[in-house]
Amino acid sequence: MNVYDFEFKNGTLFKINSHTIHSYVEKVDFGYKIIPKVPCDQKIEAFRINCDKAKVFCDTAIVGENYVVGFLKQNTLISIEKIQNNFIAYVEPGQGNDLDPIVILHGYENNFLIKEYVRLVSQENNITKSVKPLKVFFAASNKLEKVVGDAKKYNYHVIMAKDIDDKGNFVNICHKEGFLAGIEATFNLNKLEQMRSLGFDFFIVSFEKNSYKDIAAARAILKNSILVAKNIPPLAAAGLADGIVLNGLNVNNLILYSLFNNSLVRFYIEITAQNKDLLKISSLLNYGLVCSEIFETYYPQSVEIKKIFDGFEAICLSEEPKKLTMENGNIRVKNVANSGLFKSTVVRDDGRFFHFYRTGDKGV
Repeated sequence: MNVYDFEFKNGTLFKINSHTIHSYVEKVDFGYKIIPKVPCDQKIEAFRINCDKAKVFCDTAIVGENYVVGFLKQNTLISIEKIQNNFIAYVEPGQGNDLDPIVILHGYENNFLIKEYVRLVSQENNITKSVKPLKVFFAASNKLEKVVGDAKKYNYHVIMAKDIDDKGNFVNICHKEGFLAGIEATFNLNKLEQMRSLGFDFFIVSFEKNSYKDIAAARAILKNSILVAKNIPPLAAAGLADGIVLNGLNVNNLILYSLFNNSLVRFYIEITAQNKDLLKISSLLNYGLVCSEIFETYYPQSVEIKKIFDGFEAICLSEEPKKLTMENGNIRVKNVANSGLFKSTVVRDDGRFFHFYRTGDKGV
């Protein structure tokens, strides 16, 4: 395979062109990390793999039978094309941007290696944990009182302003009733600063292009507020945004992105009454929800992904643990008997309640 104008073999880079970009190799668990040493301002080929049976994972990696090759960070525009039997990844950095590091993992089956790839991506971007999944509801001013009651009943976390003139009063009502006050906006630093000063603490921000610098600027303005980005790929937002709204989602993509959702950034999907099957699967996989209607959902305490390629399998642990599988395009959800995560309560001597969760059988 070729990586940034080098031929790569057995952990060594071989020069193949006179204009070679300077790079070096660092050994990592189960493979190698390729680190470009200089910036670049033109679209170039990042890597090329000759393999007809490989698959693209989340637009950032190529997964084969016993290898994974993918980007660890994204300061550039990334695109992957398949031309005959070749998968070719391109980067378009923009003026003065650094090229993105690449990892090559091999020697184990792909379900194991893709989890290792996700772990390395999280490590490269200094991710320790992602924000818990939040349920978000849009509310117009003339329906705010009813929305508050329904949102409490179905355990929603955020109420988003929609066609509301008195935004200060909206924020006060949300906070008084125990909700985060949310607002949707296009990327504009002055407007974001104004909304934050009014007390909004949850922002869905649409970006016009894949710009790491724009997301970093929005993060700096919004400080500790929750930032959910639109029109941004996961790697570009890693370590900066608290969430990403996924567009054009189908069940296959929902499943592929589930590993990133648990370790890199929290994904959100926009749900309507017409796609309740998508609602069920997304809540089982702990996706955040953005709704214009109130839905009853099931959120597990934790999700363990067993398989991601060649069939999908996940165990969703809670008081009623469920197993989610997909084979040949068919999704199945079934209860897992007598095993899971159960809530227990202990009353302290001072009368306070202490709640905790344990794994095992209900009878234990």
